[in-house]
Amino acid sequence: MKKVVLIFFLGALFSVFSWAELGNLRFTLTQARAAGDSPNFGLDALSALAEQGDPEAQTSLGAKYFAGDTPDSAEAAQLIRRAAERGVPTAREKLGLMYEEGLGVAQDYAEAAKWYRLAAEQGESYSQYGLGRLYFLGLGVSQDRGMAVKLFRQAAERGLIDARIMLGLALMFGD
Repeated sequence: MKKVVLIFFLGALFSVFSWAELGNLRFTLTQARAAGDSPNFGLDALSALAEQGDPEAQTSLGAKYFAGDTPDSAEAAQLIRRAAERGVPTAREKLGLMYEEGLGVAQDYAEAAKWYRLAAEQGESYSQYGLGRLYFLGLGVSQDRGMAVKLFRQAAERGLIDARIMLGLALMFGD
């Protein structure tokens, strides 16, 4: 019975929290527009910076492509990947989530684990939590509940509520 409850609860958590994190991918065009008179000034400036190789601009523009009026998740993934390859922790985290969910890229848990690991090493709490989920369930990595608990604890100590919940569940329903 405990395992059935745990599986149900995990499914609900992954659904809610993954979509909540996707909300963080949104780029606020209003803030960009505040930089100039033209309605596209902020977006144009952001595009120019991204083309020049600015990794933060690539991450933000990728988020805009992902969540914009005409979503282009493939373009978003490409921009976010460029920033991730240049070491931007938030881009690595978002790319991990995109691979985990199959958004703009083919779903690939091993690739998700790779990007989550890189971001987690840079202190990104959601990546610690995401990598912990993969270890807990054995998706893209060998199942390792001890490693999952360690990662959940790291993210929980950084204040991530999702990780605190999973840490409690992992300890309560452990093998």
